[in-house]
Amino acid sequence: MARSRIFALLHWTAPKALARTVGSLTAILVFALAAVSACMGQAERVSLQLMIVTEGERQPLQKPVTVTLLDDWGEVESVQTVSHGLVQFFTKPGVKRLTITGADIENFYNEFSVDRMAVGMQTVQVRPRQPLAMEARTPAAIALVRLKIPNSAKKEFEKGMRAWDKKDFSKAREHWNKAVGFYADYDLAWHGLGELDLRDGNRQAARVNFQKAIDLNPAFAKPYRELAALLLGEVKYSEAEPLLLKLIQLEPTNVWALSSVAVAQFALGKFDAAIANGRRVHELPHSGYSVAHLVVANSLESSGRPRDAIDEYGQYLVEDPNGPNAAMARQSLARLSGSHAPR
Repeated sequence: MARSRIFALLHWTAPKALARTVGSLTAILVFALAAVSACMGQAERVSLQLMIVTEGERQPLQKPVTVTLLDDWGEVESVQTVSHGLVQFFTKPGVKRLTITGADIENFYNEFSVDRMAVGMQTVQVRPRQPLAMEARTPAAIALVRLKIPNSAKKEFEKGMRAWDKKDFSKAREHWNKAVGFYADYDLAWHGLGELDLRDGNRQAARVNFQKAIDLNPAFAKPYRELAALLLGEVKYSEAEPLLLKLIQLEPTNVWALSSVAVAQFALGKFDAAIANGRRVHELPHSGYSVAHLVVANSLESSGRPRDAIDEYGQYLVEDPNGPNAAMARQSLARLSGSHAPR
């Protein structure tokens, strides 16, 4: 029942793609379907039009990003580097993967299904990147592993940061490898290497390096987020859930973590937990995360509480009346309101 409601929530046709997309709420569940476009000599191809924005914004991102479209086997179909936030791919219907990388954003990964229904431009929300140097001002900076960093390693890490800022990623990798060579417990450098791996599409290496950073410094929040996102993308909800819960302990107002753990718990059939965490999102500033109300609504329905679900569908429509899931929310609202109207 829970999995079928996830499918309804996302309007998707491929279960494998559906579950993975649920795992990455930075997309705000807007990938549903691509617009049909007639392409001479390319039978059954459709136009996939994307607008990339940062969370909480409505205008296209005006910074360089590389957008890669892959098929279900991970084979690259097309790559575009743009500075205006708008991309268009022509592709056949089916399961696709999308990665978006850039020096100014968190690495983005999602898997989704392209259908033939025309829905126009789709919006993809990405998170602004927090520089690794910012971590020095967080509570994690007092971790013992950071108190022992030798100057030689620190200098290499800082050189790597400067290279990253200049988008010289191979140089950044060189310096961060040297940093962990000088000091094997350098959590920030391991995380940086994980970021580079993710940018290069090496998910397994990224997973290893993020886990290394977590093991060295359990109070370091960023690798929890990155590793959880990887696991959600692989439909490993049971593995992602504890990482997300730990991230929430470290960052109680992180609406991405709260939304993501609610989806994971819904997929795992933990409806009460999904409801609780989804409702915590509403208690915080949550521009771009109105979809949490749909997660709560579906969890309430799955728990046999349709009247409460009506309120959540209604709240979603108040916050995002023209959102990509608005039609589905209205249909659910009409269905439940009709079924449970006073007699």
